[in-house]
Amino acid sequence: MRLLTVPQPMGTVLAVPGLHGKPVINRRFPVTERNLGPVVLVAGYLERSSLLDPLVVSTLADSGHTVDDLPTEAAIAVAVLVDCHQAAGACCAPWGTTSPSFFHLVLDEVRPLREPVRLPLRPGLSALDPKERAKVLTAL
Repeated sequence: MRLLTVPQPMGTVLAVPGLHGKPVINRRFPVTERNLGPVVLVAGYLERSSLLDPLVVSTLADSGHTVDDLPTEAAIAVAVLVDCHQAAGACCAPWGTTSPSFFHLVLDEVRPLREPVRLPLRPGLSALDPKERAKVLTAL
């Protein structure tokens, strides 16, 4: 199981089940086949520019979340990373960027945690230590 830090509010938008479905994360790095599988989504710091995106605004409103209650520096969901591909046009619309300098990390089976679990922010995909993993699994 790996840790993947996602800036807020995108972290919460990913963790909200069944609303507008953001199944893709835009990143500038590719993920190899060996890194596919379970990931823990960790909410990073608030990226205020995302609050201008109408899809983000509507997803937060529909889920009952506000900017003030978004957790940061905490695990908020577990998902399965099922694919990584270079952005190509509207392949992952409406959430995937169209710039070919980005990669789409495609998620499935996103399960929000009952409560956020404090974890440090890390770049890329990082391994969880056994204590971190136990905390996350307890909160599922």
